[in-house]
Amino acid sequence: MLASMQRKIRIAYIIDELNIGGTEKQLVSTIELINKDQFEVLLVCLRSSEYFSQIDLQCKKMILNLSSLISIKGLSRFFSLLVYLRKHRIDIVQTFFFDANIFGVLAAKLAGVPRIISCRRDMGFWYTPRLLFFLKGVNKLVCRFLVNSYAIKENIIKYEFIPEHKIDVIHNGIYLEPFQKKFDTDIIKEKIGLSQSESVVGIVANLNRKVKRVDLFLEAAQQVLKKNKSVSFVIIGDGCLRSGLEKLSRRLGLQDKIFFIGQKEDVCPYLSVFDIGVICSDSEGFSNSILEYAAAGIPVVATDTGGTRELLKKQNLGCLVPVGDYQGIADAILEFLRDKPRMARISINARNIVRQEYSWEAKIKEIEKYYCQILEYNKHRPLTPGMGL
Repeated sequence: MLASMQRKIRIAYIIDELNIGGTEKQLVSTIELINKDQFEVLLVCLRSSEYFSQIDLQCKKMILNLSSLISIKGLSRFFSLLVYLRKHRIDIVQTFFFDANIFGVLAAKLAGVPRIISCRRDMGFWYTPRLLFFLKGVNKLVCRFLVNSYAIKENIIKYEFIPEHKIDVIHNGIYLEPFQKKFDTDIIKEKIGLSQSESVVGIVANLNRKVKRVDLFLEAAQQVLKKNKSVSFVIIGDGCLRSGLEKLSRRLGLQDKIFFIGQKEDVCPYLSVFDIGVICSDSEGFSNSILEYAAAGIPVVATDTGGTRELLKKQNLGCLVPVGDYQGIADAILEFLRDKPRMARISINARNIVRQEYSWEAKIKEIEKYYCQILEYNKHRPLTPGMGL
């Protein structure tokens, strides 16, 4: 039994690479917060990245510098990982993203790792028949599947044919302390170039991924401004799509109303000037941006995809609109701007909900409890319902 173990529980996280996306930040927070007296953590990245070099994680690290899974170098790196997992006597391997879910699961199985967890954190917008073929084969080697929304759970049951009893749900966590600070919104608006008297509608999004549909945000902004000129729009984020979006904003005649302020390590000061936060994604697993909006007390307008409904509809944090409907986004924004008492009620409710259910203080305990259950798990029966899952 776990209580009789004489050493720490050893967990190896295997991920394609560490970028600045939501999954990566959730993993980094888990590594930072997990109880080091009970758990020993190893991080394996198939490829290096700029973000990886910028963070200082207190754990063992391995970079495989893997350019291709199917190559002589790939085979060599595969055996290096296998030996590494055996050497460190890993108890649990947890994998993220497609390459790691193939490469890492196979290496863990051959290394004799007792428990293998495979993660899914989006709605599979990248699925192809070929990729699903590989996943379905490797999935047979996995002990448990961990997802961050019930929508994703239903999705992988449907497309990957994973038995429901093998899938566990743990929602994302968020640090609350940064959102409790007070900011001088006049100074922040001045820094961005915003009018002090105008309402602010904003979006936090990765501008490397078309699926985030920031183009819809611009289209909605144009529609809002036809009926309400006293609104400015702010985009927090950066990436390869930024120049195209800036061109689109000029074509729509929005250059004086749209503010691209780039990637921000700390979004809290900028969220303090938002009156409404927007998510326009065509596909979303469980949005960290919505959690950030809620923690800042900002009503949300979001497209109805993936785990977004679990946050907005269930928790009454904002308004859902159909995927791809920029006019619906615009109408919801205008409705909020006309109903300030409703915005105030949502703001109070959002802060309370996030504090009670999504704080990292509570979430890390749920994750630690989950790992302990995993080690005691009997593969012939499901985990105990309601135990943090």
